[in-house]
Order: sequence, then structure tokens, then C-alpha cells
Amino acid sequence: MVTIYALQNIYGKYDELMEALTFIDLENGLNRAVFLGNYMTKGPKSAAVLYELKRLEETYPEQTAVLPGETEQFFLTWLSGKLDHWDWLSLDNFLLATRSFFQERTFDELTNRTIREKLTGSDLYEQYRHFILENHPDLLLWLFRKTDAIEKPAWKKPFQEAVSFLLNVEADELALVKYDTETAVYSSITINMDGSFTEHIAPKTPKA
Repeated sequence: MVTIYALQNIYGKYDELMEALTFIDLENGLNRAVFLGNYMTKGPKSAAVLYELKRLEETYPEQTAVLPGETEQFFLTWLSGKLDHWDWLSLDNFLLATRSFFQERTFDELTNRTIREKLTGSDLYEQYRHFILENHPDLLLWLFRKTDAIEKPAWKKPFQEAVSFLLNVEADELALVKYDTETAVYSSITINMDGSFTEHIAPKTPKA
């Protein structure tokens, strides 16, 4: 039996991601997992989410695909200097994603120094940008490569129905979808903010 897993809209919720991963069995070499984007903002641990997905893809390179979403595209465009600071910050509420790339003390020191030197907000955000680029090169290279040419592994085609099903899930839900390719049965699990989960026993049918 082959099981295909799909997950999206993690939005910086690292703890919920780790809970979701307990339902994913990649020790079975036939199983596959695809991550469909929007890993950043809203939650406090965007950087940790990206590092975990990178680790997972490198551990199971033939079974896992991590695809960039809208939040990752905005983030990388900002890091490239092609997006105004304010456009990125309008998406990154309370700087949750930006802060996640810093140790708290480092972030506060950089912010306080900028205030003491009476620099502008744009100057401060430029320093944030440079710090992230300088301190997370391997992670960012991995992410940049995904936007340049999204990989299309040979096993991607069987994901199409699972993907179309998942895209119908409420955007702010963190949902894990299991698609059994042998029985063509779908089931879904929603990971709640308190770490509990709700399993949707009645499978849904994806739109044609």
C-alpha cells in the first residue's frame, strides 16, 4: 500500500508541524509527502519550520517535495531587494517571521542600537534583511533554488488529486491529508492550536 501525504498553510506553526509529522510514515519507501507552500508568517517559528522541511527533504529526497508558496515568494523577493520593506512587513504581522531568524537577544540589540542612532525604519529593516542573508545562507540557497526551477520529480503526477483536494481546505487550517493510492480513499486530520487533533472520518471527494 502506498500513502501520499500533503500539507500546506503551516504559517510558522512549528509545534503543529511537528505534531502533523507524527502522522507521516516515510520509513515505508513507497510513501510520498508533498508540502504545498505558505510556511511563514502568523506563527512565531517560520525559520524553524523551513529548517525542518529542508531536513526532511534532504533525509528523504526521493519521497518528499517542498514547494514554495506565496509567503515564501514574498519573503525571497524582499531579501533580493526587489520588494519594498513595507510590502513585506504588511504581510509579516508583528515581525513574527523576520524575528524567527534571530536569537531574541540579537534582534533586540539590533533594534535598540538603531533607535539610539536615530536611524529610520527603512534603515532598521535593511539591517534585518542583511542579517538574515548573512546568517542563513544554506537555508536561503535551498529556498531560492525552489523558486528558480520547481522540481518535478517523476512521482509528482499521483499527487494531483490529493493536491486538488487539499486546496479546498479552509486556508487557516493546518490540515494533513492522507490519500491511499490503492483504495483511492481520502481522509484528513486537522492539527489544533493546543496540539490536539481532529480526524475527519468521512472522506471527502476532490473537485474534478
